[in-house]
Amino acid sequence: MFADVDEFLCLDPASVEARITPRTRAVSFVAWRNPARYREVRQLCRQRNLKLILDAAHMAGTWIDGKHAGHDADVAVFSFQAVKNLPRPTPG
Repeated sequence: MFADVDEFLCLDPASVEARITPRTRAVSFVAWRNPARYREVRQLCRQRNLKLILDAAHMAGTWIDGKHAGHDADVAVFSFQAVKNLPRPTPG
């Protein structure tokens, strides 16, 4: 089932919560470098005993709460394909 997005174009936690049924087993969160409301979705998954799948294909180099994106998801998937926004080393 699909949930609505918020102002960050990522999952809206309220929409996710409204769509959870007894058959729901996991939530897949997709982000584009900005973790948006990931923390709220993560908390909702923990409260409801759901697995959290983080599609972090565009999050290489992103930090959430001082740790690399994906450190607290049940599954985190990264991609290093050429069209992904990869961090560049700073000059110096």
